[in-house]
Formats: sequence, C-alpha cells, structure tokens
Amino acid sequence: MIADFTMGAVGPAADAVGSPWWTVHPSPCAIEGRSGPPSYLGGWRPGQTPLGRARDAAGRRWVRAFKRVAPRLAGVRLSDVGLTRIYRDDGSEAIYSAERVLALTPGAVEYERDLPPAVRYVGPVLFTPPVEAAPPDLDPALRHVLVTAGTHLPWHKQALLDAAGQAARSLPDDVRVHVSLGSAVAVAPPPGVVVHDYVELCPRPAPLRRRRPPRRGRCARPHAGGGAAGGGVAGGLRPVRPRGAPRGRRRGDPAAAR
Repeated sequence: MIADFTMGAVGPAADAVGSPWWTVHPSPCAIEGRSGPPSYLGGWRPGQTPLGRARDAAGRRWVRAFKRVAPRLAGVRLSDVGLTRIYRDDGSEAIYSAERVLALTPGAVEYERDLPPAVRYVGPVLFTPPVEAAPPDLDPALRHVLVTAGTHLPWHKQALLDAAGQAARSLPDDVRVHVSLGSAVAVAPPPGVVVHDYVELCPRPAPLRRRRPPRRGRCARPHAGGGAAGGGVAGGLRPVRPRGAPRGRRRGDPAAAR
C-alpha cells in the first residue's frame, strides 16, 4: 500500500491487517531530520557557524515539542485514526512509513538534514488533472512570466494581482505577466497582466511525461509547492522568490532550499 503523507490512518490500518505500506511525500523538507534547519519556522537556511548550528538544533527541539502538544491544543485525539504515538523509538515520525518514504523532489535541491534511512529521493512526479481550459496563447515575440499563489483566499488573490501589476509596470514592454488564480474570478487585470483560472505552461502528452517538456515561459514565480516547483524544474523555468513570499504554514522551507 502506498499512502499520501497526509493520510495518517493508512499506516495503522495497514499494520492491523499485516500489509506493508509506504509513504509518498511531495515536500520532504517537512520530514524531521537529525541535523540541519527544521521546517515550519519560516524557511531557515542551514547554520554555517557554531551559533547557527545551535540555532538549528534548538529549532528542531522546539518543533518536536510543539508536535507533542499540538493535538491537545487542537482538541483532537490521534488514537481516533489509530496513531498511538507521534514518534517511534528511533525518533522517526510514526505518521510516515518506517520501510520507505518516496520523496518527490530531486535530492540535489534539498538541504542535507540526515533524514530517516527510509527516505528515498525519486524526483518529481508531474500530473495535472484534466481541465477544459485551452493552453494559453503565448505570443512568441514576447517573454512570459507565470505567477501563482497556491491559495483560495480572496484578499490574497487581489494582493497578488496588485503586486503583479506593479511588477509589470517596472518590466520591459516585451514582458507579459500571467497570473493563475486557480478558480473563476471576475477581475479587471492591471495593464501588462493576463489572468487565468488554471494554466499549464508545459503541456505534454501523458506518455511523454518523463521527457523534458517544451519551455513556454522564461521564469515562474511559484508559491513553492511541490508540484509547481517540480513543473518548473521539468520545464527548465527559472524560479523567482520575491521578498515577503511565499505565504503558508511551511512554504518558506522549500522556497529557501530552491
């Protein structure tokens, strides 16, 4: 059985029937390691000095302590999904398989953090659910930049559009900024900005997904999610992380590494 990293009930259920199970994880930066910077603290880079390494160690202990008390703070019982403890005797997280964790990123883009031996980097697995929208019509005489946010919060979508408009005004005339909002929104885009619901800048037939897709943009400003980052790497697109972004509970961690 292969389970998504968010499906905490799968492991205990598989153990109960004697079935082996693996975990698939698109963001291995969230897996706790025995060295290096912890996740969830805003996107730390590895400490290079004794003081920096001491900061990393303190951060790892803080994250581990918080995870122990988080269920009580949230008023939930992990035993309801079969989890009797958060950590195994070897210190690894019980929610992930002890046999194999398939990390869906290239190992070269992750920090060295002494992860559990079950973790194997297998590279991004790219899949875009079928959508009815046609691929964007990109003028080959122009340069194109894709901006995504990874959120459905209306206020943040408007802030994203405002920021894209400011960027478009400061860029050369041959640059078009494309903003993907992820859902149908009736908005008036700023000059130089093209708004899409969903967009695939690197379309490719299913049998060719392991090949390098044709590059249709010059760079991407993704929200640091695993799929967006993997698609950019596969398409040869330069990722850009602006100041103050990304936003989210742990988006800073993959952004810091990439």
